[in-house]
Amino acid sequence: MKFDDVRELNVEGYPSEDFLALVRDVLPEQVTLVPDAENQRTSDHGWEVFKNRELLQPIVSDLSEWGMRVALFVEPHVQDVRDAWRIGAHRIELYTEHYARAFDTGSFEHELLQYCAAAEVALDLGLEVNADHDLNLQNIVAFKERIPQIAGVGIGHALTADAIHRGFRSAVSAYLAVLH
Repeated sequence: MKFDDVRELNVEGYPSEDFLALVRDVLPEQVTLVPDAENQRTSDHGWEVFKNRELLQPIVSDLSEWGMRVALFVEPHVQDVRDAWRIGAHRIELYTEHYARAFDTGSFEHELLQYCAAAEVALDLGLEVNADHDLNLQNIVAFKERIPQIAGVGIGHALTADAIHRGFRSAVSAYLAVLH
């Protein structure tokens, strides 16, 4: 796959009125709903889907009707995956900070098993699986080897850092190489 072949717009954010107006104007291919507070710089947890179902279900329905794929940002908890499917999400996006931190210690197998179980349930339900948070060229390899069906990854911070050292095109090529 070439650098120029990768094109899809995914807009991530908390489903506020302003955010929903933006995605309705832009009509991205995918909208990822995250439970971030308005002033939060980056995600630090996934949705508790059942607890937030009354908020999420009508929004997922509206976004789907507008022709967008909807992903819910979740922890690697099987019940949240099932609940995401129940409210009509097309994908889950696994919050991977727990895995990334464990990877840095060299003892990540237990964490990775939780992600594998969540992904397996998602795939069995017909959901696609994304992964995002603190993934980089080192830790994404083991993750992708264990969950090869990953449809998309969030690598913005790591990609930016790697691009400073390698150049943007080279950094993107390196990520494409490990992901395909």
